[in-house]
Amino acid sequence: MSNNKVKVQVLRLADSVNGKPVVIGAVRAGDYAPMFDVDQYDPSSEGDIGDEGEGYQRTEEETRVVSYVKNLVSKQSDTNTALICNIRNFKDSDLSEKNGILYLELDRDIIELFVVDAQHRSAGYRTIMEDKELADSLNFQDIPLPVIFYLGEDLDHEKLTFFNTNFYPKAVAINNKQELQIGIIEVTDKEKKAIQLMKLMRNNSPTWEGKLIKPNSKIGLVNSSAFTTSIKQHIATQSWFESLEVSTLYTMFDSFWEGVKITLPECFEEPEKYALQKAVGLNTMHSILPFIFMKIKDNGEKVDDPTSWAKYLGYLKTHKTDNREIPPTPVEGHLFWLTGKSGGAGRYSSAAGKAELIETFKNAIR
Repeated sequence: MSNNKVKVQVLRLADSVNGKPVVIGAVRAGDYAPMFDVDQYDPSSEGDIGDEGEGYQRTEEETRVVSYVKNLVSKQSDTNTALICNIRNFKDSDLSEKNGILYLELDRDIIELFVVDAQHRSAGYRTIMEDKELADSLNFQDIPLPVIFYLGEDLDHEKLTFFNTNFYPKAVAINNKQELQIGIIEVTDKEKKAIQLMKLMRNNSPTWEGKLIKPNSKIGLVNSSAFTTSIKQHIATQSWFESLEVSTLYTMFDSFWEGVKITLPECFEEPEKYALQKAVGLNTMHSILPFIFMKIKDNGEKVDDPTSWAKYLGYLKTHKTDNREIPPTPVEGHLFWLTGKSGGAGRYSSAAGKAELIETFKNAIR
């Protein structure tokens, strides 16, 4: 056998639901560390998480890797939890049987060994192996790592295995989960439409450009998932939501937020200083959108005209409450939405507070 090939004794497990073979075996850490890869999503990409060629896993967190290595070195963790990998370029000839024993052959030069679960542990093993002094002191290169190998599984099933493995014991980050689940598990049409609508706003709406945080990113004002959740809670419950096309809903939403901008332009000039385009603002604005929509519809006005929405948003200019300074002082209009103690919106950050603020704004629209 070539020095570039590793022969692993394996046991056969149940085939995948796609009928692909699945085996389990132990691989030396010294052999495993240089071979694996992780299909991570790049938040700077114009594509969406999980799309073909875009990657689907979260960004590696260096602190988790460092912590795991420290635990291994201090013997607070062991290596006996199985890794899950998929050999994308598996060939039938890579699996052979001799004297009733099954062997899997891994070619270091060409193998496409993608980690489905345990990317941080895998990164920890690689970190140790790259530190020769540390690896030698632990005799780490000879430690057997248990690996479950999916053999030649397609990318969709690889993503599904990742999702199922991570979702149930420790949920995938909500900002990743909401978008990643589409096409992997069954979701309601309303939820799917809410996610599609959010993506259109994130990618195309001038009032939301650069403000909705993509999966694995920290750039923006608020997580994309918060935008989607506010749609599901306040708008997807409306009967008309399901009947309208996503493109029509986008036109409405884009015009609505342009109407908000007409009403409170200061909040959009320096949006990071205001809570209007953060969680409390999203929940409040999206709770009143359906009421304004019905008025626009009943009065024969145009939903694609921002001034139609601005007509009913005048109360935003006059809403007044005390801020959180000591002593408190009244704040009105755009000043109400200032973040921190100088604004008043922070008084309504709790669930009960949001409900109170939403009710106040609803009554004002009526």
